[in-house]
Amino acid sequence: LLRKSCTINLITRDYIGNDLFADNAKSVDIKVKNEDKNEFLFQGYLEPNTFNQGFAMPLEEFSLNCVDFISTLQYEKYNGTTPDNYEQKKKSAKLTTFKEMLTTMFEGIDGTIYYDGSKGISANRTTSVFDDLAITETFLYGEDYDDCWTGEDVLNEMLKYLNLHIIQNGLDFYIFDWDSIVNKNTI
Repeated sequence: LLRKSCTINLITRDYIGNDLFADNAKSVDIKVKNEDKNEFLFQGYLEPNTFNQGFAMPLEEFSLNCVDFISTLQYEKYNGTTPDNYEQKKKSAKLTTFKEMLTTMFEGIDGTIYYDGSKGISANRTTSVFDDLAITETFLYGEDYDDCWTGEDVLNEMLKYLNLHIIQNGLDFYIFDWDSIVNKNTI
């Protein structure tokens, strides 16, 4: 998992802590855009529980730490599992494809996921590898809630198994093999 982060430095007279305190991984959405080129340079979230702003100075200078979507997966259990719904999720566990897991993890993002088509179960089935491979969710839920995998765990192990990497660039995500980059193949 290739992660990105960004730091935004601000100076203000006003108290803005109510707007910028992030109590969870996805509570404050951050988008950095180059208006001249009309392209997003970064999309992510304010790092949770890190913002603080003083009250004493007429001007306050501070930095906002931002993390990409991939980094937020470490804070969420697989498939939106919480202590309250763990037993129900585990009982309804099924065989699920890699594509279904990716779709669930990346639900609601603004960007697109691109895949270089470098892996497959056979030479003529490389573009459908995420549809062709599956795992039982029971394994991902573990013995109890504390053993339930995070989204980061699932994505990391899935890509390790396939010897692939993922990076976020602006709004989009790219899943690729290093050989694709070395050979200058397009994704």
